[in-house]
Amino acid sequence: MMVPNAMVLNLAVAPLREPERVELRARFSADTTPSEVQEMLDGAISVPTRYAPHISLEELDRDEVVVRIVATPTRPADGAKLAGEILAAVRQTDGTKSRSGG
Repeated sequence: MMVPNAMVLNLAVAPLREPERVELRARFSADTTPSEVQEMLDGAISVPTRYAPHISLEELDRDEVVVRIVATPTRPADGAKLAGEILAAVRQTDGTKSRSGG
């Protein structure tokens, strides 16, 4: 039995879709480094992620730094749990070390 090529291609090609990522900005005291934020997240996140969370420096002020945190869960259903774990990690530092922002 012969199957038309178009039918085979339609069956074989499925678009790959990455789960929605969690992205937020957080404010920390000016002496906080992106590597410290990374360590904070490494110890707090239990949700499997596609890649290690990405931390980038967005702003530097005299008293504060603003970092962007981006993480993608392996399973789309875990997005809310991942966001909660990131928020909890950011909020665990004392008031002089962190203030979450949006």
